[in-house]
Amino acid sequence: PLFKSFKRDVLVQQDVKHFVNLWENLFMLAETNSLFIDMKMASIINNMFSLVFEEETHDNRMNKTEEFIRQNFDKKITIDDMAKVACISKYHFSRLFHKATGATFLQYLYNVRLVNVHSLLAETNLNLNEIAIRTGFSSSAHLSRIFKQVYNVSPQKFRRMLKEKSKKQ
Repeated sequence: PLFKSFKRDVLVQQDVKHFVNLWENLFMLAETNSLFIDMKMASIINNMFSLVFEEETHDNRMNKTEEFIRQNFDKKITIDDMAKVACISKYHFSRLFHKATGATFLQYLYNVRLVNVHSLLAETNLNLNEIAIRTGFSSSAHLSRIFKQVYNVSPQKFRRMLKEKSKKQ
């Protein structure tokens, strides 16, 4: 349904004031004999709709960026790249992305990369340099530092622990 995304319970007081202001501008414009009245009215109506339906638009943009990260985690991705994917400024992207995911862009990117590092450590005998290359880290040192920050153990020790655990089973 068209109104599935209507944020009737989410309109904050500032949004309501903005909406009322747009509505009043629309009526004042309708009473004038202004040049380009159709274009001006269409612009105001568009602003009103974007205000009411913005959550779905933002959700769609964030879903698109999350999917982009999952498909391109092995490449160099910057916040500027992600803002372009979402068609918004990097500052607006940062705020919306954190709101949507509960993580910063970099935290989310590292999480996706580390999930893949974990799989490669468990399922292959690739060295750390090769794993870093395949998962988008700039170097094995960078990979090790982030891995240790998150898991409190080095990737090498993690791999040894996995091998010891599999021998016991």
